[in-house]
Amino acid sequence: MSIKLPVECLIEIFEFIIQQNFDYYTLRSCSLVNRQWCAVAIPMLWEEPLMNLQQHELAHEKICMLITTYIMCLSDEAKIILSKCGVKMTPTLKRRATFNYASYLRHLDNVILFDATEMWIGSCNTTPSEEQCFIPIFQTYQLLEQLYNNFIESCDNLKQLNLRRSDQVKSLSDSFLRLHFFPGAEKSLSWLNEFSFDGCIEPEIFFQASKISYNIQHLRINCVCIDNKGLAELIQVQRKPLLSLSIETTTTKFQFPIIENSLKHKINFLTSLSLHRMFSMDIFSNCNNLEKLAITHVEPFGKDLMENFVNSKFRKLRELQLQLDFPYLYQISTLIKNTGGSLTSIYLYWITPQDTNNFSLLISTIIMYCPNLTEYLGSYANVVINYFLPLFFQKCSKLEYFYIFNNVNGSLCYDISNVMKAISKNIPKNLKMMWLSENWSCNTEALNLFLEGCEKRLSKPLLFSICNRTRQHDEIIERYIFKNVLANN
Repeated sequence: MSIKLPVECLIEIFEFIIQQNFDYYTLRSCSLVNRQWCAVAIPMLWEEPLMNLQQHELAHEKICMLITTYIMCLSDEAKIILSKCGVKMTPTLKRRATFNYASYLRHLDNVILFDATEMWIGSCNTTPSEEQCFIPIFQTYQLLEQLYNNFIESCDNLKQLNLRRSDQVKSLSDSFLRLHFFPGAEKSLSWLNEFSFDGCIEPEIFFQASKISYNIQHLRINCVCIDNKGLAELIQVQRKPLLSLSIETTTTKFQFPIIENSLKHKINFLTSLSLHRMFSMDIFSNCNNLEKLAITHVEPFGKDLMENFVNSKFRKLRELQLQLDFPYLYQISTLIKNTGGSLTSIYLYWITPQDTNNFSLLISTIIMYCPNLTEYLGSYANVVINYFLPLFFQKCSKLEYFYIFNNVNGSLCYDISNVMKAISKNIPKNLKMMWLSENWSCNTEALNLFLEGCEKRLSKPLLFSICNRTRQHDEIIERYIFKNVLANN
């Protein structure tokens, strides 16, 4: 006798399947077991189908099938409108879908939907040129309008919305940035939790969104080039604290007073902050719950921009990613010190620090204040390598990934043979990858001693790379690959 699992158990099982490498193929198989499994699996499969197919090897064919299914979900009236616009209503399209798949959508991206619709019109709606009464772009527009109407009317739990301007000037996808004005938006967009958009969208669109979507906790704002009052209003009306914030500014202007004022009262509970080109950093100084911090900035900046921020306490910060072309190393050191040992991942990139004399300070700070570090990707100056790298391996004993590079183009080869011998005694036991700077070299004796240390201390093969090798180096590496000390890469 078969056992019927409770729906709650099936949901847990299916969610686990999705979380493991996004295994939608297995989930699709589960939907064929029986009616109960089908009723639970189908909504999950159709939460964000277009997003899941972007990297699929048969993406074109699969995407066209999805659009076909969404057309089948349209009302008879909508299909008549499309037919009058030259969209061929085949017997398949005239049928009603088994489920209203559009109602299950949880993630909508306007550019991806536009591309998919345009693809479908080009591939599945072919008409001899002499019979064409409408240009394809007109049909794409009409089909998009009907699909959007159905999504907004049918979805009662849309969680994630991406609204982006197309790279093409006056693209049709830009015509549908006004989704909050569509009938039914009050229901379908009221529970948005994640919202990604361009900050240069017309203020009136944000003002309308602020009347409907006030449960947003994750914001991704691209192309902030103006101090948008509508955007500020959208931020201000949110009833829940923001948990993640990503802002990309496209101007060297360091202040947006209207937007900054709206952010001040909404960001104290942030756990993730990503900034592409910094502006006033002082407003983020009280974000003591940060767990992830990523900052990219290509222009030189003054000390005052980050001074208050780096002197704040970030005791929960685990991941730090700084791509600052012209940083102050002492400020990075201060920031790391103020995490109090919570960091597990550090990625540092620069071109020319404004205080190169503080490189030793930075490395020693990482060594002393990052006992839980498992991942380090960054620059490592030759002048301090002999002393600090052995100490780095000794103190950061939980290290798993170690990737270091030299930013100086055309720099001379630097011999680290003595360093390799020294670190052979303190190789972190969980080390999985070690990628050394392209301008570093070591002799065969040092390489062999280091790999002997790996054989003694590591339980799994190490992904290892060192440049400037001879045939003798390669023979040693091949020998340790054969002994399963090194991974074959």
